[in-house]
Amino acid sequence: MGTAGTLGISGLLAILIAFASGACGRATDRAPQNGAEPVKWYRRVAEQGDAGAQFNLGLCYANGDGVLQSSSAAVDWRYKAGQAYLCQGKRDDALRCYDRIVEVAPGHVLAKRLHAQIQGEEQGKGP
Repeated sequence: MGTAGTLGISGLLAILIAFASGACGRATDRAPQNGAEPVKWYRRVAEQGDAGAQFNLGLCYANGDGVLQSSSAAVDWRYKAGQAYLCQGKRDDALRCYDRIVEVAPGHVLAKRLHAQIQGEEQGKGP
């Protein structure tokens, strides 16, 4: 059972519903009219460090789905997702975060910082 600090079964179900329904920019016929509920759960999981939820929350902010559109918030959440993916050794996913930051805010300092971190990971791997 969940507590205030953990997600719990109801939170996981809400996230699964959000993914399946096409919340935050995914085009499906079943997309909810009000994206506020999926955003609530994305935020809760994102704040716990989940890279996928961070990326999707950035998507919601980029598109203005369930929240006021905010390029700044989109960049912040995608940067956090990129860092989390790098910590998991998922360079390609981190690079996808970088690409999405550049789409919203070309030349942003966090895009440059994430790109440098990705390059550092690449250089550290050796031949």
